[in-house]
Amino acid sequence: TEEANPAVAGYATALATLTKAFDIQIVTVLTQDATAHGYLATHCATMAGTGEAECNGWVGCTENSTLTTIRDKAYGINSRHVALVGQSFDALDWNGVKRTYGPEWLAVVCAGIQAGTPVATPLTHKYVKIVDTHENNWNPNSDADTMIRYSICGISKDRIGYRIERSVTTYATDDNPVFSEVSANESLNTSIRDLRAFVTSRIGDANTAGLAELVKSIANTRLQNQVDGGIIKAYDQDTLNVVDLGDRMRIDVKLAVVEPLNFILINAEVVRNIS
Repeated sequence: TEEANPAVAGYATALATLTKAFDIQIVTVLTQDATAHGYLATHCATMAGTGEAECNGWVGCTENSTLTTIRDKAYGINSRHVALVGQSFDALDWNGVKRTYGPEWLAVVCAGIQAGTPVATPLTHKYVKIVDTHENNWNPNSDADTMIRYSICGISKDRIGYRIERSVTTYATDDNPVFSEVSANESLNTSIRDLRAFVTSRIGDANTAGLAELVKSIANTRLQNQVDGGIIKAYDQDTLNVVDLGDRMRIDVKLAVVEPLNFILINAEVVRNIS
């Protein structure tokens, strides 16, 4: 059900409902409340574990926050599953009237761009259809590197328009590029979710001799399809193994996710003549 101003606890209830009723990969909570953001981080972590339905989330910080305040919010979430934006923005509504929207709506915009692009596509340098952004005493262009270092997904401006500077998550424990990039994390989540969907089709079978090899064959086919489809970059077939544990099986494998291309370096050697 919809509420005009739902209580914070209502977001926890809504997320619990999503867990039971829907297969959803990208989630936002339409609020600037940090407690609700924590509910979302917990929800995504649960779905990556016992919930067995990996997803990621987007949230918007309190509007008119300083850069250090947004940083503290991001570090407080510190989740590979959740990305944080901190800018309000102006955009034209359906009637062509310019209106200002809070950061929670920018989170919705980013979630929509992610949903509208293929799995593992970086949001980095993707343009958003807005006419201005609002910051409290900081500049998204000159502070772009700081935003990224602070685990903030921000909107900057170039000669063409407004674009996402880099689609980083709030993960700040270390510099793991898989956990600190939305697209790389999506690559991992999608791979696990897809693999699980196919191998669990054998649940309910009698665990006779040869079933483990059948499950391994299914896993091998799905992982190769993921490589061919651009969901993951590669997997090590030699490490793919199915361990028979009686009433359950465990699949072990090493895989490389699709990482974003964030930099291109040019190394030009200047000479007087080419012979």
